[in-house]
Amino acid sequence: MKELTLHELIIKNGRIVDGTGRDIFFTDIAVNNGRISHIGKSEIEAVLEIDAQGMVVAPGFIDIHSHGDVSAPYYRYMQSSLMQGVTTLVGGQCGYMPAPCDRYWTSQFIEMECLQKFADELGVIPELGLPESMAPLIKERFGVDFDWRDFAGYVRKLRVQGIGVNIMAFAGHGAIRSQVLDYDYKRPAIDTEISAMNEYLEEAMAAGACGMSVGFDYAPGMYADRHEILKLLATVKRYGGIFATHWRRTGERTANASRRSRIDGIVEALELAAEAEVQLQISHLMTGYEIYPSDNDVLSVCSADETLAMIDAYRKRGLTVYHDVIPNITGGILLAPDLGMPFLKQMLECGSRGAFAEKLHDVSYLEALKKNVTTGSIYDVNPLIDPEWDARCTILSCKFDDYYKRSLRDISAELDMDSVSG
Repeated sequence: MKELTLHELIIKNGRIVDGTGRDIFFTDIAVNNGRISHIGKSEIEAVLEIDAQGMVVAPGFIDIHSHGDVSAPYYRYMQSSLMQGVTTLVGGQCGYMPAPCDRYWTSQFIEMECLQKFADELGVIPELGLPESMAPLIKERFGVDFDWRDFAGYVRKLRVQGIGVNIMAFAGHGAIRSQVLDYDYKRPAIDTEISAMNEYLEEAMAAGACGMSVGFDYAPGMYADRHEILKLLATVKRYGGIFATHWRRTGERTANASRRSRIDGIVEALELAAEAEVQLQISHLMTGYEIYPSDNDVLSVCSADETLAMIDAYRKRGLTVYHDVIPNITGGILLAPDLGMPFLKQMLECGSRGAFAEKLHDVSYLEALKKNVTTGSIYDVNPLIDPEWDARCTILSCKFDDYYKRSLRDISAELDMDSVSG
């Protein structure tokens, strides 16, 4: 009699989509020690058996641009990724990273609720916080000890507590720059400061960072000059790392900031990578040319072709460059549960959503808020940078049925109001 092999896990009767392009096929998969040990129908048994009848069995997806590294210490099972089939994410993007944080904790979206205490005491939410001040707030909100201060400590934290998906992470230039320049960041760094940044970067690369990411559209990264980035990329090169960039699409968002051509931001990233001789990952690539109206398909295709042609020109020169895209025309900002989300910071400073709504009846407060929007001070809603933001902002849920699936621009015009006031 043939001896049966006992496996840890067997997934039976699944529709296999293996990612190679071959046709779907039906078979069983055995797993041992976290790895596939057998594929095919045979006389195999397992300690745990999953019947995948009617379901697809496929390799996990890799989320190549994620900020899940920020929430991983607090939501270690990472269900929001797993339920989408994501088993590996690439974090530390756009210059953001939960480490280093030995001098300052840099504000991250996931911990916004923790900052209510600061808003209650100070009336505003600080850009930077002291780790010793944040630790008890994070413990109270998430039940997690905020006990890491560098990249290695962050990695150790995740390994000890366990996480639901694999994480590959960049060192965040913005997080590093904040430790060195603190609130004096609206300027290029001097050489001694760049050397201090390089010490943080060296620690991160030695601890397993896959490279360095820069957020050229965000503070403090938008103030970094070419000299600073090239000095840091020299360290990235020594480790064989990757340069990932949220390229400079807009730069500083203020009323007096000069507008720049978007293609210049792409060229800047390409030139930096070429001079530093490092691999480049252009984050959320979009057309390098502004189109009005933006819904013209012919112009959109032409501008996309010209943008890709620029990248291809650098490839022909020997630069290794890749890019990822956001699969919609709004980006991530306007995909929000409600129109109040761009003003989350203001809502927390007021104490609650209701208090914020009440505050809007204060004419002076309302006018000040409108000025912040129209002059570019609020990142998520910026008519200076994106004049058609309100045309792309579509209402998908509202107590007024007449507004359903209509743009904010359309609704505001009907009410004889500008979109900011609307």
